[in-house]
Amino acid sequence: MSRRVVRSLVLAAVMAGAFTSLSAQAAEIGSQDTAPLEPDAPLPQGKPCVVPLVQNASFGATQATFSYTPPAACPGPWAKVVLSTDISVTAGTQYDRTATLFLGGVPLFFGTTSEPGRAVAPSWHRERDVTEDTALLKSQQLGQMFIANYQNATDNSTIYGTASLLFYPADRQHPAPPEPDLVIPLDTDARGTTTALATGTATLSRALTLPRNIVSARLETFLQNQSSDEFYYTCTTDALASELQDCGGGTFREGQVSIDGTLAGLAPVYPLIFTGGIDPYLWSPTPGIHTLQFRPQQVELTPFAGQLNDGKAHTFALAVNGANNYFSVAGTLYLTLDHERSTVPGGIEVNTLQQTAPQSTNTITSANGTAGGTVSITAHNAYRIAGMAWTSRGPVETIVDARGQYHNDQTFTVTGSSVYDQKINQTTDFDTTVTSLGFEGVHVTHEHQHFPLDLVYDYTVAADGTSSQATTVDQRLRDDVSRTWNGLALPTTSVEERIQPHDTLNFSASGSVTSHAGSSTGLYRAFDGLQCVTRKTAAKNNLLTEWKTDTRPCWGL
Repeated sequence: MSRRVVRSLVLAAVMAGAFTSLSAQAAEIGSQDTAPLEPDAPLPQGKPCVVPLVQNASFGATQATFSYTPPAACPGPWAKVVLSTDISVTAGTQYDRTATLFLGGVPLFFGTTSEPGRAVAPSWHRERDVTEDTALLKSQQLGQMFIANYQNATDNSTIYGTASLLFYPADRQHPAPPEPDLVIPLDTDARGTTTALATGTATLSRALTLPRNIVSARLETFLQNQSSDEFYYTCTTDALASELQDCGGGTFREGQVSIDGTLAGLAPVYPLIFTGGIDPYLWSPTPGIHTLQFRPQQVELTPFAGQLNDGKAHTFALAVNGANNYFSVAGTLYLTLDHERSTVPGGIEVNTLQQTAPQSTNTITSANGTAGGTVSITAHNAYRIAGMAWTSRGPVETIVDARGQYHNDQTFTVTGSSVYDQKINQTTDFDTTVTSLGFEGVHVTHEHQHFPLDLVYDYTVAADGTSSQATTVDQRLRDDVSRTWNGLALPTTSVEERIQPHDTLNFSASGSVTSHAGSSTGLYRAFDGLQCVTRKTAAKNNLLTEWKTDTRPCWGL
């Protein structure tokens, strides 16, 4: 039995109602059935103005459309705007499903859902700071929420969703932050939708003629691994796929942004694992990192500001290097304008960015139905992009220095249909330094992103036909941002997440799940120089045993 077949059997068994008393246990400790690792967005004091977008919509294969009008009682300025979402799934059988919410074509929410059980109806709440979309929120917009919940006689659970925008008025204590002047989606749908990129050369693109006084630009990207790419981090090269009973296409994936066909920036891809991934017991009650609400990547495009101000149409494109059917993507362009000058000339000075080319090596040997060895795929890229813009306050040079390092080592032991062992060690590191030299002096922002993933999968069939599957996962994320202004250190921010689930499944000779045992622990830590937030989660046999959040001042850290 191949690993792919095992996954299908596990999913079918779990969907048939293998979960039992999770709901009662979660309620007993005062949490939700689904216990996310990431805390919600911090909120200002005071009562917000609430604008409902979607109210308890029932999702099949249709969208919940809506029209948005800015809150008359809170006309702005706003200290913060938060998107609040609540999603629930009725008890029964259903897969993890992709969920999105778009406003004016802009993706405000992108994530997936928890899976239910016969006696488990999971629900969860998520919040996202969308203050950066203030320019969009000042006017009426069309929108839609979509959860692709395809139902049939077997997959019969219904998914419900509610979403609102919370507007917190600015005051002396909580002033409105500076936000971009223009918010432009890459997709042209008025309500908004995602785009599937089946290959590494496919793109989501849009030609735009922009104002001629841009002083800063960035592209926010969402990159979701889907379909054959859902488990891309477990795949091997095409040449070895059949021999190792594995998916092909390699393991390297990378977001690429181009302007007029020229590479303009890279975005690392985080290995998302959904709640049905590999073994659904691993992810209940606490899903994987950012599974329920994806974390977008930011690509700095300010060096191109002068070039974009030439009055001509420019095509922005988003691709996923290595995509192998497929990645679901969305992107939003954020622009800040010079309000004292109608035209800001300038241009690109340096652009050394080239296509990233992964390399593979292997020690795989096979004979008499047994294959084993190690496959390694590595990639690295380092580049500099610099550009000048002549603003109303003088010339500003922006320099982006970036470096990406990637490796994926996989060790296999495959013996016919009786043994399938796979050990994965994958790490993505991405460092970006943005230096601005101009009338305010020298600003430097450095971001270090670290995405390790370790996975051990052991599947064994006994002589009597019974089998067992043991899976251990160590999924992590670290994101540190430091800033200086004329050599003076400014407050840093840091986010660290880790979840470590493991589970062992036992199957009868017919493939039915007879028993399982597992546990998981999770840790979230974040600080912004003022506030420290820590969340710890723990579960045993899918019963939540800990879900504790601690928030306190952290001055001096």
